[in-house]
Amino acid sequence: MNKKGMTLAEVLFVFIIIGIIAAIAIITVKPWDKACKYAYSRIYHSLRLAFYNAMLTQPEFPTTSTQFCNLLVEYINTSTDGANCTQSRDLTNNPRIFPDEKIQIQASNSSKIWIGANSGQPFVHTETESSGAISKTKYYLVYVDLNGNRGPNSPKWEENRLSDIVAFAVTDGLTVLPLGHPEVDNRYLNAHVVYPQINEDNPDGNISDDMTYYEAKKKAWGNNVDSSDSMSLNFQNDLPNDSYFKLTTTGSVNSPYYPDADSYSDFFPVPIGADTANGCKEVSSPCYVDIFEYH
Repeated sequence: MNKKGMTLAEVLFVFIIIGIIAAIAIITVKPWDKACKYAYSRIYHSLRLAFYNAMLTQPEFPTTSTQFCNLLVEYINTSTDGANCTQSRDLTNNPRIFPDEKIQIQASNSSKIWIGANSGQPFVHTETESSGAISKTKYYLVYVDLNGNRGPNSPKWEENRLSDIVAFAVTDGLTVLPLGHPEVDNRYLNAHVVYPQINEDNPDGNISDDMTYYEAKKKAWGNNVDSSDSMSLNFQNDLPNDSYFKLTTTGSVNSPYYPDADSYSDFFPVPIGADTANGCKEVSSPCYVDIFEYH
């Protein structure tokens, strides 16, 4: 029986087919990685602008999650016109699932928004500041599925698969703070440090190169904690160890949701101090952090 090998043309044809299949796989899997930064930036700045504008007419921080929901929906385009804000559908600070029946805001761009609260009231973050003072910061958690019904529809971050459900803390200091994986993974966002004014010709001060939010905070304030700079507060400390949004540099937590939790350590550089060479200080720093809009 004669055995016949493959001709060169047949081998090339096989490689062409493999290449087409690989290209299709890349096109199918990778678009979210590219769209993620735009989607994250869009919702971050939408939340920040909505909450800031809403609080211009409010005498105090919202005392209930339904009031908070109504403040947001006034400035976020939604097809439901705030109908889901009439009753509390709150998640905890450690939700395991994100059910559709608990969606508070269905944004017109397809994003889904849930609110995290403490039995209908804001959470309270307590921290000892660098000065020794004890500060208390009220905040709500906002969970967002950035791309709606499109996958992966998961808050679980993996190095090779970016989650599309993310978390923010919205504080009574009128700040919206990223939580979890976007703090250390610049595939979600870029931040920079704004340095002190040098002269009258440069009133805003120079800015640093792009970096992660975590790095920018450390360069602006080092280990300083001051409630006047909400970004310097350690809201991560409020999250349970098995939270999807709890950052860890080791796998010692043994969380079933992060079997490769130590992969976060790749994002944490050698301990960073305040960028004193450019005018930042460990205490009462004139520097601040800016998360800029991605285009």
